[in-house]
Amino acid sequence: MDFELPEDITALDDEQLSDALAGAIAAFDAGSRAETITPKGLEALRALSDGVKVSRHEQAAAEIDALAASVRDDSPDDITDATAVEETAAAEPDAPWTAPNTAPLE
Repeated sequence: MDFELPEDITALDDEQLSDALAGAIAAFDAGSRAETITPKGLEALRALSDGVKVSRHEQAAAEIDALAASVRDDSPDDITDATAVEETAAAEPDAPWTAPNTAPLE
């Protein structure tokens, strides 16, 4: 297990984070298959496991940020296609929209 996770995973870009995650998983797999595991090896496996968890959390956070930007139209990289919605709306009858009957919030 010669792989070491970067000290600050939060500073990695998406590609670096994916590479770090893949490396940590591969190192964990290799270390966990050893015939004997020393206390130092067990410590290394724990550190790799923690690193994998943190990396996955960072990936999820980045995905949530990207989704939020897309929903709020904050991103120039937004690749959502509004055409399907426009086509569906055009195909629907011209009946007026009625708001659902709801109780006021208190």
